[in-house]
Amino acid sequence: MMNFKFHHNTAMGIAVVLGELVSMLFYFRKFPWVRAFMIGDRYLLPAIICDTGLVSLLKLVMENFWDVKTPEEMMVLSGGCGLMYLCFESPHVPHNQRILVRFFLHALHKLTLVFVMCWALVYFKDY
Repeated sequence: MMNFKFHHNTAMGIAVVLGELVSMLFYFRKFPWVRAFMIGDRYLLPAIICDTGLVSLLKLVMENFWDVKTPEEMMVLSGGCGLMYLCFESPHVPHNQRILVRFFLHALHKLTLVFVMCWALVYFKDY
């Protein structure tokens, strides 16, 4: 059995803040994709809690299973997480085109969110 050593650092806090900023920008009501497809609302406290959990899982993966250092590796990791989200959510029936576009916008959000969090964990790890 593997022993996991886990400690919090400044990079995790920066990753949570940057991830939430990306989410706020993505779901900002003035953008055309939010108005056209009514993506949905976000609640700040649960979003920060979930971002903290996601950063913790990414840090665990990056420290114990996959040493991510370059932007290409970050993109592969975030693409894999985005594909995993697509696989989990795709069995739902799309009733019309708007739901399908909304689904792909959510997947694009997840891919971007994981990439930004990976970037913050790599580039701010020494602070």
